Amino acid sequence: MPVVPIPWTDLNSFPPVIQPKPTLNLSRDTSRLYLSLTIDQSRQDIELKLASLPVVLEDFNDQCEGQHAGFPRRVVHAPRRYWLRSNTCGTAINQATVTAIQAKLTSLVAWIGPIYAYPNTSDRAGLVGVEPDVLIIQIKQNVPDAMFQQLTRYIALEGFTRVPGMEKDFKGFHFFKNTSSNRNSSFEVRKRLMASSSWQDMIEAVRFSYLPMLSSSGMVPLDSRYMNQWNMWRIKAGEDPAVCSTSSGPQGSGWDLSTGSGSVVIWMLDAGCCDERHPDLQGRLVPNEGKDYRAYPAITNDISTLGAARPRSDHTTAVAGVLAASITPPPILSPCQPSSGQGLAGVAGSCTVYPLAIEETATDYQVGAAINLAATNATLSNGDKARVLCITIGRQWIWTGTRWEPSGWPGYATYIEPKLTDALNNGLVICVLTHNDSESSICYPATSPSVIACGATDQSNLRASFSNYGPEVSVVAPAQSILVLNWCQGIPNCGGNDGYHWLSGTSFAAPQVAGLAALLLSRFPCLTTQEVRQIIESSATPLSYHSEPGATTKNGKKWHEQVGYGLINVKAALEAPPIFKCVSRPKNRDETPPNPPTGLRIY
Repeated sequence: MPVVPIPWTDLNSFPPVIQPKPTLNLSRDTSRLYLSLTIDQSRQDIELKLASLPVVLEDFNDQCEGQHAGFPRRVVHAPRRYWLRSNTCGTAINQATVTAIQAKLTSLVAWIGPIYAYPNTSDRAGLVGVEPDVLIIQIKQNVPDAMFQQLTRYIALEGFTRVPGMEKDFKGFHFFKNTSSNRNSSFEVRKRLMASSSWQDMIEAVRFSYLPMLSSSGMVPLDSRYMNQWNMWRIKAGEDPAVCSTSSGPQGSGWDLSTGSGSVVIWMLDAGCCDERHPDLQGRLVPNEGKDYRAYPAITNDISTLGAARPRSDHTTAVAGVLAASITPPPILSPCQPSSGQGLAGVAGSCTVYPLAIEETATDYQVGAAINLAATNATLSNGDKARVLCITIGRQWIWTGTRWEPSGWPGYATYIEPKLTDALNNGLVICVLTHNDSESSICYPATSPSVIACGATDQSNLRASFSNYGPEVSVVAPAQSILVLNWCQGIPNCGGNDGYHWLSGTSFAAPQVAGLAALLLSRFPCLTTQEVRQIIESSATPLSYHSEPGATTKNGKKWHEQVGYGLINVKAALEAPPIFKCVSRPKNRDETPPNPPTGLRIY
């Protein structure tokens, strides 16, 4: 019996062009498809099942894309989602091939979705998948509830069920997912909604859910403990062990002044969960409060907390360690023998981290929802204050022919940017990586005026070759070949199974800057977000670029697009210039306030 294409595998049901917004048209890439499965399958299993067909899996070192100056960009394959392309670059995949895929995989196929390309680019950063089982409907203001319920019932007849939990982050937007045996696609339902005059008075827009093909995080394993953390003494967080063999001896470091406060919490927004079982992270993660946005919310929409059984991420574990791997505070900590007691020391090793896990292919509204959680929950359930947000994901800017857009996030101005503004206004210092494309254009959201854009340097204090740069760069931190935590401690045949390995990437520069922000807020709790930023920028160590052509002056300090204001300096920042007057308030009226640090005055 011939295989009959189900609606979600019928190429004729995919529009040739979609319009995420009036200024942006995306065209279908007929040589690529997005495969969603009903149960987990390994890459090897999928490749074996499809070996006889004229399709292959996209790969990060793909021959269909030309040479790229930055890090290799990784295609985000997952156990239930794989990106396919024709085995001949640019050749269209026809319906016969799609039908053959369905026949090979049978009940494993949940759906096969289209891939769309941003205009005026052949770069795979401009490719996005569209989920045929998700719709986002924006309702006009002042629509009566009875009318909205009528619309909800109609959409339910189409097989789409409302997911109200996602709506709390975006007023006026309503999320629907097809969980029924009715196989109507989001393309068909949207077309009918927009064509019907019955709904025009209440619907502002009907949007799709877009999934970027390439990972939003960036790193490259170099495959090879404080004594090896050259980046920590380069930014003067700890002492350089070399001074112990000199006549001058220790010179003092930032950790002499503060290793952080457990009541200062850092939000960590990254693609994946960190390994909360790693010895260096014990006591550093806010218990039972990390949020996982990676699976599309169930109908109950109860977003689960992190747990030991959740899949762990190498990237996120490394970021968490740079932020806050446990550190033994003075006086136990000898300047000549810094040690976390477990292996590595994080910049803010006495602060705590609140993980926010998203997909590597996170949609713009998922990223916005995670930022909104941080923006609206400054005080945690135990009373601690979340004052810093570290974001180690980003999307490359794409020229659409009329304007620049962050690839894969066409709704960034609706879902993400307002939430960043809210987070800043609610007292969060936001630190974001510039990303790793070796380009003079840093990625979004590092270009947002609400954030501190963080680039990377190498061991020669030069901009790391991979680090993006441009007019928005604020500061830099060492992030080429640095020792970080690894998630696979104790797992046989796992690279870095002693719990540590060497990595590079601006993903590990941003947490150094965020860690410094947390140290400042631990030492001087009354600092504002703007004051924290001013201290970080004004105390940065100038680099060679600041005496070269292209250097300019911003806010009274030398600045260069390659490295911003320079290399962060933890010691200088914590010694805070006199313009920042701050001291911890006494807990009660009978308590005498502590003496202010040297050079500070109290109003």
